[in-house]
Amino acid sequence: MSMSSPAAVVGPAPASATAIVEAATGVRVIRWGFLGCGKITHDFINAIKHLPDVELAACAARSLKDAAELAQLFAIKRSYGSYAELVADPHIDVIYVGTLHVSHAEHATLCLNAGKHVLVEKPFAVTARDAEAVFALAKQKNLFCMEAMWSRFTPTHVKLRELLAQGGLGTPMCVDACFGVQMPNNVPRLWTNALAGGALLDLGVYLVSLTANVFGLSGLQDPVRLVAQGDLSVAERVDVHDTLSLSYGPGRMANLSISMLTDMKNEAYIYCSKGWIRLHAPFWCAQTLSYKRAGEEQVTVLHFPHEKRADQANFLFKDSQLMVFEAVEVAACIRAGKTQSDIHSHSDTIHVARILDESRKQIGVVYAEDRKGTIV
Repeated sequence: MSMSSPAAVVGPAPASATAIVEAATGVRVIRWGFLGCGKITHDFINAIKHLPDVELAACAARSLKDAAELAQLFAIKRSYGSYAELVADPHIDVIYVGTLHVSHAEHATLCLNAGKHVLVEKPFAVTARDAEAVFALAKQKNLFCMEAMWSRFTPTHVKLRELLAQGGLGTPMCVDACFGVQMPNNVPRLWTNALAGGALLDLGVYLVSLTANVFGLSGLQDPVRLVAQGDLSVAERVDVHDTLSLSYGPGRMANLSISMLTDMKNEAYIYCSKGWIRLHAPFWCAQTLSYKRAGEEQVTVLHFPHEKRADQANFLFKDSQLMVFEAVEVAACIRAGKTQSDIHSHSDTIHVARILDESRKQIGVVYAEDRKGTIV
């Protein structure tokens, strides 16, 4: 009599971690892919990794070794040595693009053509023309697409919009702000023309975006006058120190200073018809906002302390943990079936890009992208 092994009992396949979270919370888990494995991508992943509705699905770099190292560091499920493999992965909902400025539009296009939602680091594109083309593609594909202007989603900037919308301070009339940091001269992306280096695209985008946000609440569009002045580096002809003067009509203006050569106060003041608001340094991720109404002696000071995480030392850039707020917005928009954010829309990004284009033109900064056709 032969003895046979007992038959294996086959049950249902174990549920994935994603399915378990969705079943427990009723919230769809968003599966993130990461295109580019540099420092900014590192910090974005570190910022979002603890969110319960996030799956770190896959990452890709030009080198499989670099992608594998990032995947191991953050327990990302899959790593690829090419961007084509990443966008072809069927188990990704949205891709964060954290590559160099000159590649943003190209890589966003790659993601959209593969049917993936996309969050693109700022500046969204080198030119407004490329930004318009990418957003048009996103609309055609019915996919979510947004520039990662993280400051707009931080608690301090949310409060700024609330104060302006409430109307108690009157109409915004002037933005006076500066962003200056003495940049190291050994970072090619900042100082190389072929990489779209310079102060405007790296730092100025924050100032112009803030200005557009403030005056956008008044229903205003492009400035009626823009005067830009700047100094260029001798070797690469990228802008290193700039001043922008924008007029949005009578009584509404902005004075912006930008520098890669010197440290500035890095504060922003919004002067209104019935008071003022101050975003304390650093204005783009301020922990303190103060304001004063006309005719009152008291200055109201509001504090928005940043979360001090146990892994704070793991961030490569100061205050990068605040990038979590833009990721939350992306997830909410995708779940709602939206193709753009109401807080930072396609038109917001294009508006800023047009101002940066004209500023570069006046200052004399010319990139290869200015001579090309659109990416898409």
